[in-house]
Amino acid sequence: MRRHVWMMTAALALCLSGPAMNARAQEDKSAEPNAGEQEKALKLIHEVYKDDYQKRGPDERRKLGARLLEEAKTTKETTTQYTLLKEARNIGMQLGDFELAMGASEWMGKLFTLSGPDQKLKALDKMKPLMKTPEANQTGIEAAQIIVEQAIEAEEFTVALQALDQLKTYASAAKNIQIASTVEAKKAELQIQATAFNEYKNGLERLKIDPNAAQAKYQVGLYLCVFRQDWDKGLALTSAGADSAWMAASKADLTAPVQLTDMMKVADGWFDLGASRSAFRGRIWVRAEFWYTLVLPMCDGVLKAKVEKRLEQIGKERPVTLANVSDATKKALPTEAEMRKLKELSAAARSSTGTAAKKAMDELNKYQQGLLKRLEKELLDGKETDFFARCKAEIQIRKILEASGVGSINNNYSYLHNRFNQFAGMARSKDELADRLLSLERYNQQEKAMDTKTMDALVLNAIKQFAIANQSTYVTPKARLELAAFMKDRGITSKGVDQYKAIVEPVPPPKG
Repeated sequence: MRRHVWMMTAALALCLSGPAMNARAQEDKSAEPNAGEQEKALKLIHEVYKDDYQKRGPDERRKLGARLLEEAKTTKETTTQYTLLKEARNIGMQLGDFELAMGASEWMGKLFTLSGPDQKLKALDKMKPLMKTPEANQTGIEAAQIIVEQAIEAEEFTVALQALDQLKTYASAAKNIQIASTVEAKKAELQIQATAFNEYKNGLERLKIDPNAAQAKYQVGLYLCVFRQDWDKGLALTSAGADSAWMAASKADLTAPVQLTDMMKVADGWFDLGASRSAFRGRIWVRAEFWYTLVLPMCDGVLKAKVEKRLEQIGKERPVTLANVSDATKKALPTEAEMRKLKELSAAARSSTGTAAKKAMDELNKYQQGLLKRLEKELLDGKETDFFARCKAEIQIRKILEASGVGSINNNYSYLHNRFNQFAGMARSKDELADRLLSLERYNQQEKAMDTKTMDALVLNAIKQFAIANQSTYVTPKARLELAAFMKDRGITSKGVDQYKAIVEPVPPPKG
């Protein structure tokens, strides 16, 4: 059975964050045509494709559905476009063709004021009686997982909960106890987010009436921080919110300390707050992890052991999230299905011999280069989170190749990492440059992508690139030294800053 083509990047993880579609995007969509208009359009479609409709074989029906779907993508008249999509979706459901049914549902959600995840869920439910083979049930599992992920990202929690029920049904049919046993726990976690989301919406409405309402600020700020991972906006609200513990932690964070003792107080504050709030523990600890990662290179002895232990503890509860990653990056990231295929191709290349080995290796190289090119596209257009999400995906690709014995990991391999200098040079201010360098250090602490020497060189060259790109501002040695000092003050620990400073103001040779 054909599958996976329609799967979106959200298949990387159960994404438990992300804003709902904004109002502007909704305004660009068309309303669902009424039943009378659809009936007229369907009659026209049957007339135009009369010969195709007379062919009743599964392959002929599948070709017709695919043709209707492609026609809908370019049709301008909205009623006809909607009816083409609906008809393609119906054919897919009748045939048990996931690719066709889900693809049409996806486009219905893109172009019309309908919920794409809800349309997919309805299609999945109607196809259930046709799912009688192990492969079909496995595809049903994957489809339900994607619907859950996309519904959560769109903050459509009712749909997500219903999709979890579908997931359990397909997992049970496939005798996949591992997946079936996790559904209830995920439902309980999702119920917590759904409740917080309702409070968030109520808080937004309250703030329209009373901008100083402390409880509303807490409700809105809490959701922004723990579920959307938008700490900048969230902390501005929780720092004036009704919850005293959140207020204290938020105010300390917003002072942006640079001294080790003060930074540790902020990190410990978030850790203690998370420990006391079991429902949000892992999500609050994401902020503690942010600060502990900053202070770790500055620590030694007992303090270093404490920080390392807490980072290890946080790692066990940290939620997997694509928070603050753009849609373009989500689409660029490899799906689980693509990573599985990469493993399969790697294994085939390793085990083949003779002419078959060359053919397998050629296929592997073509496939992995396609994934890497997709990651590279628009690499410099997003935020730090986008840049490093793509870098992390590249590392995962390279590690699969290395584990299979058909590639290697080394400090010179990463094309995306090598683009960081250019990314840093495009920073619009020294603050943005500092943010990008801090993100680089946090990323490398987590991923161990580069050794210390390579990391220092990258930071050095990034600052040089930024100064060159803004040479009218940093034309004098004094200005460039102030730039280096600013990076130090912002908490960047790499020796690359000192190396840049030494280039600007070389140490004079000793006298005599």
